[in-house]
Amino acid sequence: MSRSIETHPAAVRRVTAQARPASVLVVDDDERIIKAWRVMLEVGAGSPAVFGALDADRARRLLAEHAVDVVLADVRLGASSGLDLLTHIKRSHPAIEVIIMSGHGRFDDAVRATKAGAYDYITKPFVDIGDVVARVHRAIDRKRLNDENEVLHAQASGPASLFHSRDARMRRLLDQIQRAAVTDRPLLLVGPVGVGKSTLARAAHDLSPRADGPFAVVNAGELTPELLRSAVAGAAPGGTLCLELVDTLRPAAQAALQDVFEQEPDRITARLISTARTSPTYLIDSGEFREELYWLINSVEVELPPLKDRRADIPHLAHGFLRRASVDANLPHRPFDPALMDFLVASEWRDGNLRALERAIAQAALMADGESITLEALPGRLRDATDDVSLRLGELVDLDRPWKDAISQAEHVIRATYLRGLLERAEGNMTRAAEWAGLDRSNFRRHVKKYLTDEDR
Repeated sequence: MSRSIETHPAAVRRVTAQARPASVLVVDDDERIIKAWRVMLEVGAGSPAVFGALDADRARRLLAEHAVDVVLADVRLGASSGLDLLTHIKRSHPAIEVIIMSGHGRFDDAVRATKAGAYDYITKPFVDIGDVVARVHRAIDRKRLNDENEVLHAQASGPASLFHSRDARMRRLLDQIQRAAVTDRPLLLVGPVGVGKSTLARAAHDLSPRADGPFAVVNAGELTPELLRSAVAGAAPGGTLCLELVDTLRPAAQAALQDVFEQEPDRITARLISTARTSPTYLIDSGEFREELYWLINSVEVELPPLKDRRADIPHLAHGFLRRASVDANLPHRPFDPALMDFLVASEWRDGNLRALERAIAQAALMADGESITLEALPGRLRDATDDVSLRLGELVDLDRPWKDAISQAEHVIRATYLRGLLERAEGNMTRAAEWAGLDRSNFRRHVKKYLTDEDR
């Protein structure tokens, strides 16, 4: 056997999982198959490194020495078998995704492979090259997402963790909140129900010079003018007052609040952070909100997007909620099953609903009875939402077209939607969007030219 088949230079770099390229180990007793996979996968910058082994023993040695994301193993490997190797990998390297290959396409082999934890099962010869390559890339993506989830699971704690985001727009907004947090200037947080306004208000307090002082929350819309005046003047001395739902203040309460700020400023010893579902700026023109009061409660206004508009942040948020739920209920810290994380990221969270995500994870942590948190542990009403997703996807399929044309059309719409959304999130920055997509810039640009019109770009 040639040395180039057993080890590949690009695959043996000792770097961190975040910095190293993806790597694929092909285990097949036919050297031509290994070379074929190298030709199919090592295409362009950022492509995975492919190295190989002709038998299970060499594969085990390579797995012990090098970081591997995906293993492609033939069912028949001489004295051993790909299924035996799969069992070894899932016991010794459970994070690695395994794809079983077979030249026979036997159904019982596919069933055994799936039950033993294989990510996928493909048959030789490879009729549709594009399909098998895409399946390997999906396995790589699954492995990398799982790795990232593990990192987030270990790191998600403390108020500073709330200011982590992979969304470009959200990062700018969180940066504004952090900058405002270290001052005494009034801060106004705007967004729909469940977007996390009060949680971020508390985090801003914890990061401020007033962190050792009290943090008080007052629902502005529920108080009479007299009670509101008293609460604002006496609450959280030396700390932070979170005045919720200021957009629901009645005219008399607005007048009382403005009077305290203007006539009795010395009685207010707390730093003010206000929240609103709708920015008062939309209410000023209609006379529903006092413009003078708006400027008194707002030095920095930040409008927070709903959760469905920042899906890239869901893994980080989910791990933070899981850690909190585990500590509160005295439960062991268990990882998320990748299928559950995929579901959470794809779910249609309504009204911004960070709170719904937190409650769902708290219940899942309590109900899960295995070594990981699985989809079955989620509340039933949330799992049932998959039917809505299926219905929306069904609208993409034109039943009047032949199979191939209908699937091709639906796939085109999905790809175009994904690319357009990434470019919008990256504000047209092709390099940043390509990084989020896990593609090199040239490949990403090629997909953009293929699936998007000039107007979309």
